[in-house]
Amino acid sequence: MKKVLYPFEINRPVYRETYVYAVKFARNLGAELIMLNAFELNLYDSITQQDYDQLIKENWLKAYNEIIKFNKLYLQNHVKTGPEISLKFNYRFIHGNLLNEIRKILSTEEIELIILPVPDHKDKNQRKLELIRKEIFNKNLGSILAVPCRTSFQPVKNIAFIIDLENLDHSLLYLKDVLRYAKIFNANIHFLYLSQSEKAQIISDNDAYRAVMQIIDSNKNHVFRQICGKDTAGMVDQYTEKNGIQILLLVRHHHHFFNLALHYSICDEMTLKSKIPLLILRERN
Repeated sequence: MKKVLYPFEINRPVYRETYVYAVKFARNLGAELIMLNAFELNLYDSITQQDYDQLIKENWLKAYNEIIKFNKLYLQNHVKTGPEISLKFNYRFIHGNLLNEIRKILSTEEIELIILPVPDHKDKNQRKLELIRKEIFNKNLGSILAVPCRTSFQPVKNIAFIIDLENLDHSLLYLKDVLRYAKIFNANIHFLYLSQSEKAQIISDNDAYRAVMQIIDSNKNHVFRQICGKDTAGMVDQYTEKNGIQILLLVRHHHHFFNLALHYSICDEMTLKSKIPLLILRERN
């Protein structure tokens, strides 16, 4: 069964709205949702097993109570009349460091998607970005949904995909993924081709471009747009806001995706600055 990993912390409002995304994605993907809470304890040398067990129990209860708050928010604001798709939960409440426990799960289990809120805190942002770079992208362990702080869940009606027409195989590998996410949310796709030069010509004589045009021909609600200029991240942000995009998809590829400088700029900047959730697709070999 597919798995979606949702690490969460206690008494952090950023995790409550992000939980809604975790539930929606897990349900639509038909995946098991792993709810991970890791807690650190201040242990003293003379602690007894009984006292240690009591501390563990107290922290487990805190995690369960936090999930009750998550579900209350979800039931009040996001459940429609009629039956909801069933969802399998897997609760992991662990004595340990949250980032370390995320690493362990990613290295030992096949995780399709990791839901990560991006806190409105510089130091925590940098640590989370470092985790994304080293543990998820470099080891190719799963796709990521990065949800900005203060984001409220919006029904997914439009998604945008940043496409690289210079690398044919690269783009073609991910079109099925983009179509799959569009299908499960019944969303329109905006294919965005970025160039730092305003005089750049669209590379239309290749398989990737033709494949995109075929997708658009089969569904006129999908569109292709070219965005030119130096501030690519800023322009993408403006486009998504103007066109009512709920989720932005891109791929962080080690060898392709424009040139390395632009590649890093888009992924890192958008991960930290995007105003909408950013779905960064797992690299395919």
